[in-house]
Amino acid sequence: MLVLDDGAMRMEPAGDLWGLSARETEAILTERLGLCFHFAVIGPAGERLVRYATISHNNRHAGRGGLGAVMGSKRLKAVAVAGSQRVSLANADAVVALAATCRSARSVPRQRSTANWARSATC
Repeated sequence: MLVLDDGAMRMEPAGDLWGLSARETEAILTERLGLCFHFAVIGPAGERLVRYATISHNNRHAGRGGLGAVMGSKRLKAVAVAGSQRVSLANADAVVALAATCRSARSVPRQRSTANWARSATC
């Protein structure tokens, strides 16, 4: 498990978590590290390198393309993050403009078809 704690990084053993579901892993890590941490974890699918395994965070899932399998291939069960400093954006105006572009692209009704849906390359 990779732990990022207010700018410090360390690796901790997580063999006792191997085989547990993502929800069970998050519950145990919350007890172990505290409520100030947020976790990105994999479940058994990621451990078994299933090609569409996801990474879970607060019962939400990311990476249908197999990002959970990437973590599993590195034998990384979880990433735990806590911090007290805000991160400043290098180009805040560009982030606001990108968010507006994505928001307007999502508000346009899409036609369902067998073809791929067109999306903005920046979203």
